[in-house]
Amino acid sequence: MSYFRLQANIISKKTQSAVASASYRSGEELYSERDDEIKSYPQREVAPISFILKPNHAPEWTLEREKLWNEVEKIEKAWNAQLAREVLIALPKELPDDAQQELVQSFVQHEFVDEGMVADVAIHRDKEHNPHAHILLTVRPFNEDGTWGQKKTRQYELDQNGEILRNATGEKVFQTVPSTPWNERETLVKWRMNYAEAINESFKERGILKEVSALSFEAQGLDQIAEVRLERNEYQYVKRMEEKGLEAQTFYHQLNQDIRQKNAEIAQLRDKIISL
Repeated sequence: MSYFRLQANIISKKTQSAVASASYRSGEELYSERDDEIKSYPQREVAPISFILKPNHAPEWTLEREKLWNEVEKIEKAWNAQLAREVLIALPKELPDDAQQELVQSFVQHEFVDEGMVADVAIHRDKEHNPHAHILLTVRPFNEDGTWGQKKTRQYELDQNGEILRNATGEKVFQTVPSTPWNERETLVKWRMNYAEAINESFKERGILKEVSALSFEAQGLDQIAEVRLERNEYQYVKRMEEKGLEAQTFYHQLNQDIRQKNAEIAQLRDKIISL
């Protein structure tokens, strides 16, 4: 059974490079104007499938990966500016590769590109058990004429007559507000819920009698404890030990073993309650 995963994080100019991030995820060599370096990483066991999607009003050069992320780094002047948002999604193993890619493209187009973001997508299938997609998103919108827009705008305060208020020195009173809702927690929740719905719709179309949920077990009303997702190195170690018929003695693997035991006990108690 697939597990559900959609998480988002910010790539900051303070500690990261948007060009290097795009190079690592796409597997493509990219030149970084910011530090005059070629960003290149070792080839993966399975080459990533990468592509860029853009809104209609975004300029054509945004489809060129190297130029896109160099332009992002040039427009963001602040030393700690947000350069990009990365959304990482797990792909359902029940779907064949072409259906996984169709799911990703449709979800990215609807949730991000149609809302004004340029999306640089890389699908990774290095490990058969863990197909996933990295989605790098622009955080600054584009104007209708194809130029960069503003991340924040001024919202002027008005008096009862609709006139702009001024302070004691005659300056206009305003608040600085985000120009898009892309950073809001509610937006992330919406992405998670819509991705789970998209997966379930794909299952339904192919006659797969399974469902995933973006909600916690508690929110779903389930008497279960969620297992801990193992990092890649720990997962590989556990698999090697199991192939040798040995018990892996890692903290989180043992924790998951305990969780499975507790869930089995909970299921037994629930069955007894039902019978009573």
